[in-house]
Amino acid sequence: MFKSIDQYIVFLYKKELSKIPIFKTILDFAGFFYVDRSNSNSAKKSINLLENDLKTTPRSVVIFPEGTRSKNGNLIHFKKGAAVFSLNSGLPIIPIAIIGGRNWWKTKKVKVIFGEEINTEKFNYQDRNFLTDKIKIRIQTLIEKYS
Repeated sequence: MFKSIDQYIVFLYKKELSKIPIFKTILDFAGFFYVDRSNSNSAKKSINLLENDLKTTPRSVVIFPEGTRSKNGNLIHFKKGAAVFSLNSGLPIIPIAIIGGRNWWKTKKVKVIFGEEINTEKFNYQDRNFLTDKIKIRIQTLIEKYS
């Protein structure tokens, strides 16, 4: 992902990854933000911290809307966090399909395909489900087109 995006990016990651000692150190050093998926108040605080931090240090944010990997490689249910984050921060959404990530160590090939920007300026919080569906459809279309 870093190789594909030619600018400063941070990831929003699940808190469980911070339980891996060296990994947590790396994620903290990189300025990434975690989300506690089991505690919605804590998750909202993390998102708010990131939104405020973006005001002083603008950069792109990578959010994996499924929240976890699927068992079979097919897209699973998307969570609303990416849509809500975009609505709150004013940042557009760039759907990204990652093809070949499940077996990268065998094939040595991963495709990172960027879709068309989804501008959320004309949407509001009530549109979060619509936007979440739109993100999933765009990513599924990219996967089908480039697989």
